[in-house]
Amino acid sequence: PILIGTQGQGFFIFEDGQFRPWKTDIDQELKTSLLYSSVAMPDGSFYFGTVQSGLFHLDSHGKLLSHIDRANGLPDQAVYGLKLDRDQGLWIALDRGLARIEVTDPLSRFHESTGLVGSSLYVHRHRGELFSATTQGVYRLKPGADAHFERLPGISGPTWGLASFDKTLLIANYQGLYVFENGKVEKIPYTDTALCFLNPKEYPDQLFVGVRGGVMRLQLVKGKWQALGMIPKLNDEVRTIVQDKLGDIWLGSNSTGVVRLRIHPNRDGEHLEIARYGANDGLPSQNKNWAYLIDQEVRFGTNAGIYQFDAASNRFVLDPRFQDIFDSARPIYSIYQDNADQLWFFSQNLSTGFEELTALKQRGKIFIPTHTQALGALTGERAEGMQRILHDDYGVMWFGGTKGLFRFDQNNDKNYQANFRTMIRAISGPDSVIYGGNGAHPKTELEYSQNRLRFDYAANSYDGQQGNLYQVFLEGNDSGWSNWHNENYQDYSNLYEGKYRFRVRAKNIYGVISDEAVYSFSVGSPWYRSYFAYLVYIIISIFLVRLISEWRVARLNAQKHLLEELVLARTKELEQAYAEIEKISMQDPLTGLGNRRHLAQSLAHLSSFVPNEERRTGKGKRYAFILIDIDHFKTINDNHGHAAGDSILSGIAAILREHCRTDDLAIRWGGEEFLLCARVNDEHEALTFASRLRQAVGAADFEISEQRKLRTSCSIGVACYPFFPQHHDAITQEQVILLADACLYMAKRNGRDQCVCATASGAWSENLGQILNSDVEGFLQSAQVHLQSDKMKDLRSTPQF
Repeated sequence: PILIGTQGQGFFIFEDGQFRPWKTDIDQELKTSLLYSSVAMPDGSFYFGTVQSGLFHLDSHGKLLSHIDRANGLPDQAVYGLKLDRDQGLWIALDRGLARIEVTDPLSRFHESTGLVGSSLYVHRHRGELFSATTQGVYRLKPGADAHFERLPGISGPTWGLASFDKTLLIANYQGLYVFENGKVEKIPYTDTALCFLNPKEYPDQLFVGVRGGVMRLQLVKGKWQALGMIPKLNDEVRTIVQDKLGDIWLGSNSTGVVRLRIHPNRDGEHLEIARYGANDGLPSQNKNWAYLIDQEVRFGTNAGIYQFDAASNRFVLDPRFQDIFDSARPIYSIYQDNADQLWFFSQNLSTGFEELTALKQRGKIFIPTHTQALGALTGERAEGMQRILHDDYGVMWFGGTKGLFRFDQNNDKNYQANFRTMIRAISGPDSVIYGGNGAHPKTELEYSQNRLRFDYAANSYDGQQGNLYQVFLEGNDSGWSNWHNENYQDYSNLYEGKYRFRVRAKNIYGVISDEAVYSFSVGSPWYRSYFAYLVYIIISIFLVRLISEWRVARLNAQKHLLEELVLARTKELEQAYAEIEKISMQDPLTGLGNRRHLAQSLAHLSSFVPNEERRTGKGKRYAFILIDIDHFKTINDNHGHAAGDSILSGIAAILREHCRTDDLAIRWGGEEFLLCARVNDEHEALTFASRLRQAVGAADFEISEQRKLRTSCSIGVACYPFFPQHHDAITQEQVILLADACLYMAKRNGRDQCVCATASGAWSENLGQILNSDVEGFLQSAQVHLQSDKMKDLRSTPQF
């Protein structure tokens, strides 16, 4: 058979060559809604899109299952096309864009567009009707094709709990305790903020209400609840109240641990026994310890797992059945056990910060996870409700959260392992789009100026799209896959030249990893890293190396020249200092004349002196050693003091300098003796020169003080070198000085104030040398020596000799 839809006459079935009408619940609506599109579902139902009234869902008999339009979430009313994808999601082509409905998903949601406003804090079914307590009040579900919630009038604000008591719905609201009966909401007088309640087994007509400051007791009197007052000694903010099999009432508080309440009736009334438990009694914290029933036994959702009370030790311990459910301890709340031996609860994954819903299937005494992938879509839902879970008929579960109320159909099987793809939607550079997402990925060669890229990508897994995570890996730049993140783009900047391969993959809320999307590209070199640039760099480098080398050489040469100048200056200074020291070492400090050391050094250079022709007529070929001694010098020192003697010594030195020629050498020989070395032709010239000196000394007035002057005389001995003119090496210069010294003493013995000169008068013989070495005076008395004085012609004829 073929189903045919018309815009004005409804539906027809064409079968066996005949048309017959197909009656539906929307025949009247279609007359004005303008049917435009349709799609057949695998379960035999149909979706019909209209131009005016949105989308209709009919079963195979024409019964209206649901009507989806702008009032319950469709972006607009015009539905121009319908298409099922591989995950049985229904794509809708609208007047303004696209929409997708997860028509076969076991998880559906009621929120503001369906009349449910605020975060769902509690869910409860009362007398066949579903109620949800939210942060804005209490809402009741109106089932049908256009299922939606309606708000109960007369109550608003955060509502924490709902409970049935006979025909009455009890409502715990922040303004107090309310009852809903016969379509009306009434507040129970004298009640404050209510958070939870309990109808104790021992008191069937009473209600224990947890409030911000303890527990309030109410009693039903003639169909009306009346407040009996607060239970004494309790000032805790009580969030949960449960009663165990022994009749003990357990209070779960927000910040003061756990309280156990025992009520013992007696003839005087009641005896209350209150026990408090906190962190010192095994609880992980004082905060958020909420009591629930599991297998009719009290368990506590805490900040670190599910705890139980050990009566033997009077302490709280972890319930061993649940301590290995997660890799690490985490906060647990809203624990709910359905009638199918399944345990449901919310927990917070501390590593991600997300709230997760967990379902455990009971197998004997153990619990194993179930519905793990299906519940992944609820990851991240948060709310403060202590009980946000409800098990309904036919395997349906209800979960409250910040985004509304979720309906989970456990009987609806879905392939959560279905593969999906990740697609690169766009690639853009600094100022242009490189790839717009249409067609195959081009192998792009980019300029270096385009080395800053953004990759946009998406995954075609539409269940809980906000929970899709992505990993990227840019081969050639990254060391490996990135961490999972929820951003659907990745930026890269300052990519170096080279070849790259961008890879991206996704992981959906069910933990399935998609196929990779890959894009290959290359980035060219910048001009400053091109082959030509490197050639220029090499040339410049060579030039710079040469320039630096020349500069270094010039610098080293300058340093060398500076060092040489410094060395030269230092050398000159040292030479000057040495010369000064040498001069000091060779000069008599009193007279300023040379000393004996000066004589020893100067004798070697006497032969190179150029004779002064000022006082001689011929070129002198011999040296005259003239030894001068001051007469009676000791007497002068004794009578006039050493200062007078020093003055006379200085005066005689001045006379010597005055009479010396430039090539003569004047020496202070020691004490009162002076030695003069001069070039002469013969002994006669030497004696004449010596006599002139003697006369000058005798004629001089020596100033020994400011008012006193003194005259003195001197004795002089003279000998010439070579002593034997024909035998230069016969007598040494030192021996000639000894002869002059002997002549000096001969002059003193002959009366002083005279000059005595020794002259060779015969030939040289070896025995003369032996005599000279042993006896200088004996040598002078020999026949080969002639002595003469400037006062006597021949000293040998005088008796003094």
